[in-house]
Amino acid sequence: MRSLIVSKKTIMLISILLLSGLFVCSDILAYDFTDWYHGASGYEDALDEVIEAEKPLILYFHREDCKWCEKLESEYFASDKMDQFITNIPRVEISSAKEAAEKALYNKYGVTRVPAFFVLIPSIDSTKPAKRISPFINGKHKTTDAFVDAIKNRITYKYNNKGYTLFKNKQYEEAIKYYEMSLNFDSRNVYAYYAMGLVYHTIGYNQKDPDLFEKAEENFSKALEIDPNHQESLKGLDNLRKGKIQ
Repeated sequence: MRSLIVSKKTIMLISILLLSGLFVCSDILAYDFTDWYHGASGYEDALDEVIEAEKPLILYFHREDCKWCEKLESEYFASDKMDQFITNIPRVEISSAKEAAEKALYNKYGVTRVPAFFVLIPSIDSTKPAKRISPFINGKHKTTDAFVDAIKNRITYKYNNKGYTLFKNKQYEEAIKYYEMSLNFDSRNVYAYYAMGLVYHTIGYNQKDPDLFEKAEENFSKALEIDPNHQESLKGLDNLRKGKIQ
């Protein structure tokens, strides 16, 4: 009889420990927004940080009773891959639309449902409405790697597009700056290397500077190391070696 009583006590103790473990796991899985800016006032502070430095900005609308928000935070935000990528990007979380200032941000970004995740570069973004990025598309879930790549691609596209505009306006040094900023977020961005090769080729041609031709060749070659079949870089390198300007 005594052994039976002990067994019941043991079972109760194990049950308590298991339940405690569940609560601890729940706490661990809850995403920590400590390193984020918060609310509308945080949004203004984040703008102060990013505009002059021309940094990207992450803007995330969510609420506590949203299962898809919880999934996004626990499965994607909390991943090592995501954490490493966004650690140096200013981030703002907005968890309520009750206050007028927060509601104005919901309206500004056209948010009618959550989660809503945006990646902006406020200093260079056009007047077009911001487009959200989501790992949940048509019932299919992207991997964490694919979601991080989508964020990375949005940032590099914006920098590359700015660089291209400056190049077309013959603001060559400024164009190079934005291509380099693009490479800071994706060191394997083929287009950025190709575009810098094109810029250096153009400047070198105008200034008859062989050192700039070397930089052009270096960048075309880096693009081709990443993608040996990149046709624009192949053409750029061929034109460079033939002494032609593209």
